[in-house]
Amino acid sequence: MLNRIVKFIKKCFQFLLVVFVSFVFEKDYTYGNTVEYPIITPNVNVGAKATSLGGSYVSIADEVSSIYWNPAGLSQILKPEIESSVSIFNSSFIQSEHFSLASFGFAYPTRFGTVGIGSYLPIDYYLLDSDLNSEDKIAHRLSIFSYGINIFSYMSLGVSLSQVLQSEKVKLPWFATEFISEQKGVGWEYSIGYLIRLAKWCNLGGNMRLPYKINWERKANKEGIEFTGSDSIPFRHTNGISFHLENTILSVEYENRKWSDFRRIKKTGTDQGKYFQYKNYWKDREQMNALKDDETLLKIGFVINYFKGIISLRGGFAKRYQSSDSKINELSLGTGFIIGNHL
Repeated sequence: MLNRIVKFIKKCFQFLLVVFVSFVFEKDYTYGNTVEYPIITPNVNVGAKATSLGGSYVSIADEVSSIYWNPAGLSQILKPEIESSVSIFNSSFIQSEHFSLASFGFAYPTRFGTVGIGSYLPIDYYLLDSDLNSEDKIAHRLSIFSYGINIFSYMSLGVSLSQVLQSEKVKLPWFATEFISEQKGVGWEYSIGYLIRLAKWCNLGGNMRLPYKINWERKANKEGIEFTGSDSIPFRHTNGISFHLENTILSVEYENRKWSDFRRIKKTGTDQGKYFQYKNYWKDREQMNALKDDETLLKIGFVINYFKGIISLRGGFAKRYQSSDSKINELSLGTGFIIGNHL
């Protein structure tokens, strides 16, 4: 038994040491009056390779980060792997002045498929809302369990279960005396992924994220206001195709987000009389939520390998369309190199 444990520990350390140096640049071109609400959901630019591809990754999904993007991709991992990454973002559609994301993932293959676990945590997530003159400090953690298996030699399926924990502290200095509201929420997300190998040089991949709710508990320092509520996170599905040519990979992806289903479905107060004078703020929040439109994202990514794959150049471009007149372009670039003997 002891020898098996030692052998297992050794296998855990026989993973590829990959150092990714990824530079992510986002430039947003927004037309129309749209407002984003800072709800983070899984696969928000997790993993250096997926990020540098502009998120066009579901049909590739060949690393531990497939835990978040497409769990079916875990079936391609033949040896235990550990991956960690830190992403630093500039101001983008979430209006964050400071936003860094640290992630961790571990995949372990068995005779009955590959199991993966992971977690990510935004670091220094600080939101400034110039319209409301408010400051939001947001904490968020996601823990995920994934499983991928080969159903046939040409097809893999995967499932993921994620626990989402969020908290937010809002300061509203425009009250007579500073108003501070705190809220905490928890939710569970389920996703299903597939990966089909049409040929040695062509893959189809996709991931469906089922709707789920985040249940909130809120309180404010003004006269002991307390109330509860929940956010309904909408259905999202992503489908893509990738072409694996000699030393080159090209991927194209389509993603749809049903933000029109996003609604605050319940809210109660312990003292409606005390709550009344602050309801306009939360009413504004709900109006901001209602402004969310369905989104369609078209993504293109590429990988070019040099020196037998030791060094690679990666890039991606995404075009986001909303049912309003809002349009956003996203550009990503990255590079990576290998240290070790395994990929």
